[in-house]
Amino acid sequence: MQSIFNFCVSFQAFASSYISCNPDVGRKFVHPDTVFLIAYSIIMLNTDLHNNNIKPDRKMKLQDFLRNLRGRRILFRLLVLSISYPNV
Repeated sequence: MQSIFNFCVSFQAFASSYISCNPDVGRKFVHPDTVFLIAYSIIMLNTDLHNNNIKPDRKMKLQDFLRNLRGRRILFRLLVLSISYPNV
């Protein structure tokens, strides 16, 4: 349980650092937690796409990836995620 907590704290620090180092991009996000969610989602996507235990027909598609983040109100984020998906 402690390792999960440490991971979350590290990722929150990453999100805050990303926002402060990239103020132009950071303004497009409503909250630093958005950066956290996007980064975590990309890690989960990477795990899904490269895990040999997941059958090819069950692997996450772009639509599934975007649906997992529904409710995140800025179109910019969808654009970033759409560009990120093929690069994972």
